[in-house]
Amino acid sequence: MEYYEEDEGVSLGQIFKVIFRRWKLLLFITGIIFVFGLLGSQLIYNKLKTEYSSTVEYNVVNVNEGKYIDDSKFNYRDLIQASVLSKVKESDEKYKKVDVEGLIKNENISIEKNTKDSNQTSVVTFTVKVRGKYFPNSETAKDFIYDVLNQAVLDTISIIENSNHKMYLKAYNDAKDYEAEINYLNQEITYLVGNYDKLIELYGDVNSNISDKDNEKISTYKVALENEFNKQTNNNIITYKAIEDLRNELTAKNYVKDFKNNEEALKNKKASLEKKIEENNTTIKSLEDKIALYNSGKKSNEYTEADLMISGNANDAFTPLTTEISKLQAENAKNLYDINIIDAQLANQGGDANEIKSFEARLNKIYEALDKYADIYKNVSTSVVKNESNVAYTGKALEASGGLGLIISVLLFLVGGFVVAAIVNLILDRKYLKEGYNDNAKVIDSPKKEVESNQQESKAEEVAKETKEE
Repeated sequence: MEYYEEDEGVSLGQIFKVIFRRWKLLLFITGIIFVFGLLGSQLIYNKLKTEYSSTVEYNVVNVNEGKYIDDSKFNYRDLIQASVLSKVKESDEKYKKVDVEGLIKNENISIEKNTKDSNQTSVVTFTVKVRGKYFPNSETAKDFIYDVLNQAVLDTISIIENSNHKMYLKAYNDAKDYEAEINYLNQEITYLVGNYDKLIELYGDVNSNISDKDNEKISTYKVALENEFNKQTNNNIITYKAIEDLRNELTAKNYVKDFKNNEEALKNKKASLEKKIEENNTTIKSLEDKIALYNSGKKSNEYTEADLMISGNANDAFTPLTTEISKLQAENAKNLYDINIIDAQLANQGGDANEIKSFEARLNKIYEALDKYADIYKNVSTSVVKNESNVAYTGKALEASGGLGLIISVLLFLVGGFVVAAIVNLILDRKYLKEGYNDNAKVIDSPKKEVESNQQESKAEEVAKETKEE
């Protein structure tokens, strides 16, 4: 009876031997899968699945409170409107491949405002999120999001640059009389000084760098402006001597700007004032009649005791009437004063020509000086706002989520490539696993036959030895 000595199966060593038998193919397949898998995950899969986000806080006056520096409304949601995104795209050639239309159409861009209380202060942050598939790479996405958020800074600077810092100077040019011109010059000085004060209040008395060699504080420019026009303070009332000197001269001399063309206007103004005085006198007479009517004890259908006795106290009943009479009388006094000035102006035909020429020259000198100081203020304020306004990241400049990380991708496709290559090699060389199994199995006779066989072999060896000796 025969029996077989069976092999216990394919060993792990045999498997690895077969896997590495075609080692070049193993490396080739592993490399191909690794390279294409890595590139595909980073360039295609990640672009489709990755979401980028940036979180910042503004160091811009009023923006966190929903206002620009001029108190106009700031709506952070406007930063992701089509007009802003398109503007940012057109601002730099590197954004040429950014799919702004897709971002907007598929609503794959969003912005959030968050407020966190920290150390008794509120920290306001803004977070923009976008899908990565609309950008050629993460670096472009980072720069694009920053430029979108930075629009609030640029808008603030634009507001300062485009503000009409010469509004009163423009009004001066349109004025029809000297008094209006003096008032507009005074208003321009007050406006510029007030804006310097506001700038210091918002940013502190910081340095300005309106030129390479200039590094003066804001207050330096304010003081220079005040000194130019001889600032004076009396009982907390601020005036400027250069302006007041002109005003006093005008009051004393009664100059008329362009007398020939304004003579008719002066006469019309006088007639209007006289008519107003007449109307006021009529109203005053009517009010006095009401009071006299009640005091006489007579009643009428128009003025009853109930109408006059508002509070039940006779004195209180007349208070509104007497107040109105006083108001009209004061208005008449002012109108009479203005009529007297007009009469004086008409009498001297506008004043001495040489004196008026000198007066106008001083007016224009102040105007030209203020025009220069308005330009200086614009440059100073623009410089300060640029220096002090910025967007600050609260963490990494760009956070990515939803895709495969580089390390994970390397490990995944390296191991995956090796496994696939190993399977391919095992399939190609599976016969070696079978042959190994057959070689390890050999046929063996029964023990009895094995003994007989050994005896026959011994006998044959003896016969061979005897033969050799003969």
